[in-house]
Amino acid sequence: MAAKHVHRILKENGKFNVSKRRRRGVPWEDAYHSTLTMNWFYFFLVLFTLYLALNFGFALAYFLAGPEAIDGARTTSDLQRFTDDFFFSVQTFSTIGYGKMSPNGIFPNILVTLEALAGMVSIAIVAGILFARFSRPTARVLFSRNAIIGMHDGQYTLSIRMANERLNEIVDAQVSAYVIVDTKTKEGQQFRVPLDLPLQRSKSSIFALSWTLFHTIDEQSPLFGKTRDDLDAIHAEIFVTLVGIDDTFSASIHSRRSYLPSEIVYDHRYTDMLHRHDDGKFFLDLTKIHDTTPMESVHKSV
Repeated sequence: MAAKHVHRILKENGKFNVSKRRRRGVPWEDAYHSTLTMNWFYFFLVLFTLYLALNFGFALAYFLAGPEAIDGARTTSDLQRFTDDFFFSVQTFSTIGYGKMSPNGIFPNILVTLEALAGMVSIAIVAGILFARFSRPTARVLFSRNAIIGMHDGQYTLSIRMANERLNEIVDAQVSAYVIVDTKTKEGQQFRVPLDLPLQRSKSSIFALSWTLFHTIDEQSPLFGKTRDDLDAIHAEIFVTLVGIDDTFSASIHSRRSYLPSEIVYDHRYTDMLHRHDDGKFFLDLTKIHDTTPMESVHKSV
């Protein structure tokens, strides 16, 4: 039997699982944002491709200027001359200038002038983009692999645990939770609708250790009376979003996670991960953030 394909809006790494067909426009109109958001492999691939293309274009211009355009370039064959023109372009573009080859004539000197300008501008742009990518503050928040639905303090409750992986604090942290479900209007039109999941505590002045979120499943809750099969039928997806200020960079950061019905564990509790040592220090064991314990074993141990 083929495995059921799971559709989710948010991937486990917090990125949206959505593709878009954009309107027609200038391909590079949003180039700056694209260079900041693409992954590192594609960023350096695009950078290297553009670098080769620019040098290839200038090398072709030097080649078309004639055999005497570059003093010191080999002229025994067109391939050797083009190769020397290409590496002369690399030296000019990067402002290296070994001195072995030099431009000869007005047109080659004009090309060198333009390439030197293009090289300086390109280096400044790439340096700015690299700085922006490296300096952009990001959160390192760990979310539990599974959400829990079970009894908590005498009430049926949805629980989700998260922890700050870094050795700093997230100041004025705020968390929101909601569930997105399929619904139909009276006219039969289908929508994906977000429904709020109010939390017992949604703010923390300093988020440095772990934080377990609790949503009481009462008559006002969108989860009230819903089984796992009910949630599957309406393609439910629970979202958790955290925003706050990183005290290291004094900049806003955010992190998010979603849970499908198959990632909800019933009648469990999270295993303790915060311990106190005899010397008064606290120890947070992040390796246990995903661990859960059945509620039956908890009752038996009391």
